[in-house]
Amino acid sequence: MSISQRITWRSLPIESYNQFFADFNTPVGQYGFTQQAANQNQLVIETNPNFIYLIDRISYAGSIDEGNWLESLGPGSTQPELRFNFLKSTGASLYPYPFPAINYKDNLEFSFWFYSPKKGDQLRISMTGVLNQVPDTVGIATIYAQVSFVIYQENNAEQIRKMKERTCGSIGGFYRNGD
Repeated sequence: MSISQRITWRSLPIESYNQFFADFNTPVGQYGFTQQAANQNQLVIETNPNFIYLIDRISYAGSIDEGNWLESLGPGSTQPELRFNFLKSTGASLYPYPFPAINYKDNLEFSFWFYSPKKGDQLRISMTGVLNQVPDTVGIATIYAQVSFVIYQENNAEQIRKMKERTCGSIGGFYRNGD
């Protein structure tokens, strides 16, 4: 099944890539994404108030085998999560819930429209979570997680007008930041 969205031929596809890391903490025996300042508020895209945007697809993977990633989510771990926020809106969240980074995903349909009326605003992403060390990760000092997006920038005036008239929503809805 596929989520249907109306993307005009004028839409500009933008690919974005973010990488997060978790160093092994020997006394605790875990890899922590939350403790790394570099994992907080990474730039996804700079927005323009004259356009609306559609996050269409998300891909997510890590530097260890997916089975080891899942095994590391045992007792004492904290589920890895991704959060989206806007820079110029005092951290206003794009989406009300964190995006769970449990199992790897390839081209997951996300379909979320948004815009920000603030000139030079930036969509940012942060990753939190703690993974346990499992037998196959002994000797691995750092675990990496990669997230990529396909985002469409829509510049069709009629489409933009119609979307801005809609109210805020959830996935498949429309988020208006700061109106």
